[in-house]
Amino acid sequence: MIRRTVIAWFLWMAACWGNAFGQMAALRQDTGYTAIAQNVLHDWALSYREWHTEWLSCLYGEVRGDTVIIRYSIPADVKPSHSMPTTVVPQPAGQCVQTTDSLIGLAHNHPQTCRGGNGAACGFVVNDSGSMHPQDDANNDPCFESWPDIRTFVASRLLVNVVVCGYSFNKARIYVQQRGAPPNDKSGVCSYDPELDAPVLKCGKS
Repeated sequence: MIRRTVIAWFLWMAACWGNAFGQMAALRQDTGYTAIAQNVLHDWALSYREWHTEWLSCLYGEVRGDTVIIRYSIPADVKPSHSMPTTVVPQPAGQCVQTTDSLIGLAHNHPQTCRGGNGAACGFVVNDSGSMHPQDDANNDPCFESWPDIRTFVASRLLVNVVVCGYSFNKARIYVQQRGAPPNDKSGVCSYDPELDAPVLKCGKS
């Protein structure tokens, strides 16, 4: 009887883990793995297609071993007037709602409307390092963190930072940084097909 109970417990655990990771896409970096729920990937692609100003989302999930698991995201508390083409400013207090899950990271976008010929219309944002916000320059790949992005992530003390930075019908792009990894590491630049039920992340120089 005890043996049957143990076997049943292991089968139940295997099913739970299979369901948890079977609906996720993962990438590996030197600091560990990041697993992202498929609904989050679909939502990022849709939001990137529709939004022409920057938005900010709070990421919730957990850590299992060396894997950061992003289960879902909830929009941060941002006034409409504080969502602009080259920056987003959340409310200073309580920007992320409290849930029963752990707040593990933040995600924001670099809008495609500030690329190429539209860049001049978005203005220039000069940061402490003297460089422009990435999407203001048509020669820059928007899939990386600007200096303000890096400072915000470091100050947050969270585990993961995501920049949503590209969309076409069958290709969406994100940049993922785990805490402890060097900023703008190309291994964190990923693409995926948002039309697939279960997107697969292709990372590196994608």
